[in-house]
Amino acid sequence: MITAVDLTGGFIGLCFLVFVVFWIATAFSTKRTVRRLGRWRLMFFIILLGYFAVRLGFLHAAWMSGVVWQRTLVTGLTADAIALAGLAVMLWARVVLGRNWSADVALKEGHELVTSGPYRWVRHPIYSGLLLLALGWAVWRGQWSGFWGLAVLVVLLFIKARSEEQLMIQNFGDAYLSYKARVKALVPYVV
Repeated sequence: MITAVDLTGGFIGLCFLVFVVFWIATAFSTKRTVRRLGRWRLMFFIILLGYFAVRLGFLHAAWMSGVVWQRTLVTGLTADAIALAGLAVMLWARVVLGRNWSADVALKEGHELVTSGPYRWVRHPIYSGLLLLALGWAVWRGQWSGFWGLAVLVVLLFIKARSEEQLMIQNFGDAYLSYKARVKALVPYVV
């Protein structure tokens, strides 16, 4: 029998599905790539594989999969709200970024420095939204593994963000450095 708490988890799954479908649908409308940095990919996959190796190796270890709190309707609805906020931020940022977007660390033909919309508040709002979506999932799961997965995602996105920022500094110079000095990376006014 499906419970209301199960439905809250299904809502988070739906948020992830909307994210993936939107990304695939809009991936074909970007500008032509003129320069791509690929060094972050190797680190990304090494860390991701390391996480899953540890996760499988310690499947029943309390520090990995122990319960932080029980799933309730309140935690489920809280998780849904966090996930929905993350999805909204990601979609907003992707629309504002427009044809400059790339899944890779890349410079597009006629690349523009976007500082409006959510980029006014954080330099990497797509990552901020993805972290919120993952936080919603972790809150819903109520297990340490969700928060360990979130921590791994933070590391992976930090690596990619650093590569992107190097490329932006090379391309936009002082304009990007000024933007970086006044706008935080992931959390407005904090980080």
